[in-house]
Formats: sequence, structure tokens, C-alpha cells
Amino acid sequence: MSSEYFTGANNPRLSIRDSGRDEHRTLNPLDRQKIYARDKGKCQVCGKDLELFEIQIGHKKAWPSDEKTIVQNSVVLCYKHYRVQGNLSLLELKEKLGFSGEKEKKKKKR
Repeated sequence: MSSEYFTGANNPRLSIRDSGRDEHRTLNPLDRQKIYARDKGKCQVCGKDLELFEIQIGHKKAWPSDEKTIVQNSVVLCYKHYRVQGNLSLLELKEKLGFSGEKEKKKKKR
């Protein structure tokens, strides 16, 4: 077997080439730094302050919905919330965990 089989190039179980989906599911270090700066180093679910080496990169719109792995669709998450996100969008994740609309509720109470 060639090494291509193990990388997914010729293995139908590993390859996503035929699906028309984005094969590039990682971001380079510069993109990670841009996302970290844009999100002010905070988990976009719970607001936890994170160091650059601690961040996980999640997605705003779910990858299974054919969204691409790009800076505009990426967000900073803490490890805990990254592990929970799975195939959920950021909004679905917040709703699932009860974080959705907390700021709006606080504003209305004032």
C-alpha cells in the first residue's frame, strides 16, 4: 500500500475529496493569532480568559453544514467548550449550555 492510502487520498473511508467539502480543517499559526486577538483571548461561550497556547479553535457555523475552515468562521473556545461543540454551531452550543442571551437578559433587568 502506498502512503497516499493512509492520508486519505485513495482511501474512501478517509477521503472527503468527492464530497465537495473543505478538506482544509486547520488554521496556520498566524490565523490562530488573528482569531485570538479579534476575540480578545476569551472563550466565546463562557468568557474565560485564555493564553494563546491554551486556545482551541471552534466554528461559528457548523463544519458539517459545508462551512469552510477560515478565520471569519472561527472562534476562540476553551478546551471544555471545544470538546462539547462537536457538530454544533456556536449559537447552538451556547443554547445547549444555557449561555444564550445572558447579556440581553442583564440589559433588560436594568
